[in-house]
Amino acid sequence: MVAIPVMVVPAAIVGEIKFDPIGKYLMDTGAQAPSMAIGQSHHGMRYAGGQPLSPSRIEYWILYYTNAEREAAGLRPLTHDPAISKIARGHSRNMVSLGVYAHEIHGKDPTDRALEAGYTCRAYRGDGSYSYGLSENISRQPRMTRWSVGSTAITPQIFSRDFQDMALSIVQGWMNSPGHRKNILDRDTRRIGVGVAVRYEKITQSAHLTQETVFATQNFSACQ
Repeated sequence: MVAIPVMVVPAAIVGEIKFDPIGKYLMDTGAQAPSMAIGQSHHGMRYAGGQPLSPSRIEYWILYYTNAEREAAGLRPLTHDPAISKIARGHSRNMVSLGVYAHEIHGKDPTDRALEAGYTCRAYRGDGSYSYGLSENISRQPRMTRWSVGSTAITPQIFSRDFQDMALSIVQGWMNSPGHRKNILDRDTRRIGVGVAVRYEKITQSAHLTQETVFATQNFSACQ
């Protein structure tokens, strides 16, 4: 996981939703998830838990748990901005398709991607300075981290069971990293976008067992 801050330019240059603290939703993520039979779905491919992960649902729960952390810290929840989510989603998809895991692709960082997409909002600060562009958190997490090999089948033993489980694991990982945590709990941040893409690979011991690796991008803006 990697975090990158928003760009700051010195002054000289110019219906309420209640979020519960994330701790209330612990679900044994990445630790003691029980063994579960593999079900058949989607063109005969097999996934841990029987169903493939849903990128859009993971996005929803990442936003939910991010705002839960902000509320637990006494901060206002962030407003979801579809334009920022589109930028974040594009970056996650590029990481999957190009086989890279980085903030910068083809020489473009989060702020470059924002400006290229027409997101030119500037947030003015009390000291006369302003910030523009986007800060960013990224995460790469495989769904299965351990599985057993039997005489006739491979069975996942430790894995994220569904989209909510995966989202919780991702946000917990960010909160356990100082740089990512700083971005999530930034008092100046007002808007957020979340984008998820999934890479699918066959486990080498089984031509039909699919490993799902989630690439998640959070982008933040200080614009009102």
